[in-house]
Amino acid sequence: AERFHRRDSFVVALAYDTPDPLPTLAVLNSTAHHASTLPEFAVVTTRPRRLLGLLRHPRVARDLPPGLAQKVRVCGGFTQLLVQRPALAKLRLLSNASAVGAAAAARVRRRELLSPFNFAAFYLPHVLEAKRILYLDTDVLVQRDVVRALEHYELGGKAVAAVEDCSQKFEKYVNFQLLNRLLKRKAMGGLSRHYDFNASTCVFNRGVVLIDPERWRALGLTLAIESLVEAYVKCGARLWRGGVSQPPFLLALGGRYAKLDLRFNVRGLGRVDIGLSEFEAVNFVAPHKMLRKELRRVGTFRQKFHPFVAPLADEAFVLHFTGELKPWRLSASYAEQWTTHGAALTPTGHVSGGCELDQQLSGLMDRRIYYCRKRAPCGDARFARFNSTTSLFASACLARFPLCAAGRGVAACASLW
Repeated sequence: AERFHRRDSFVVALAYDTPDPLPTLAVLNSTAHHASTLPEFAVVTTRPRRLLGLLRHPRVARDLPPGLAQKVRVCGGFTQLLVQRPALAKLRLLSNASAVGAAAAARVRRRELLSPFNFAAFYLPHVLEAKRILYLDTDVLVQRDVVRALEHYELGGKAVAAVEDCSQKFEKYVNFQLLNRLLKRKAMGGLSRHYDFNASTCVFNRGVVLIDPERWRALGLTLAIESLVEAYVKCGARLWRGGVSQPPFLLALGGRYAKLDLRFNVRGLGRVDIGLSEFEAVNFVAPHKMLRKELRRVGTFRQKFHPFVAPLADEAFVLHFTGELKPWRLSASYAEQWTTHGAALTPTGHVSGGCELDQQLSGLMDRRIYYCRKRAPCGDARFARFNSTTSLFASACLARFPLCAAGRGVAACASLW
């Protein structure tokens, strides 16, 4: 594959294979806006001409930081590299029940997870010549200078740095009984019977990953991940669950990564409630302790809390919208007018307009949707009326509901998206 950039450079890399370029533009804009020095960007996409055309379009360019388009390299040929990898070709067989059996095919309910592009980050160290690569999912927004913070970050001899997430443990993803049985026969993916993690080890999310390409290649991590993927397909998709690309990343690097500060991946945003394990893992430090009192138990078994809060959101370097509500998808009409209304094409990288919690409704958070003073209220809508967060979003309620500490102003808000 063709190599881009300089060996001593810091590259921000993204990958997407969807028709919608807006999330990618959101990441590019928000990263560049907050950077004291523009980094180099590498974007892997199946639609390079469309993205390049947008970046060069006068109406788009005027809303982006000066010089951004010249810093973006679009890698269109990367697609062939991904689809030709034998392990990823075998993975696609899981979408064919006649090839792998109905039971194996049924275990991967979301077919989009089988896309080779979900594994793009694992091949970037072989394509990009750089000192450091910061890989970002295209469902994030950057709100601080990640270039200055991470350009010279010391990884301590590790190949990657990522944010630890103790609201989830390895047991959520890995079938340890099967893993141990397979490792008794032979080592795979760089793993032997004596690996550096266990069922209760905290996971780390691959949506924001700082990579030392030279170290990555030296450890053969891409081949290790491919070996694990082949084992996953061979055992009928029983080796792991809860995703397709995240689990082999965990297995290949478990116990062997540097830990980034939590603020570099404030994840889980885009949901209307927070699970019990997440709630217990949240560190409600001052001045956010009062937020804990505002949460209400919801759900059939009272195992969830409403609303979703992220106490570190106001301090975050990267906001990660892993839920269904995306700030760049306000509505179909707003999406068409994204230069005016769109997310991440504002100076702060957020949705245009402010929204504060109406204090008169603060005691009714478990049953009402918030009233935004500057816009029409969503009304006395009960969440039971909606079958999913998607239907809630489609009801015309705003995409962003900040939950603010009274009297502290916007800076003390824990953003509810």
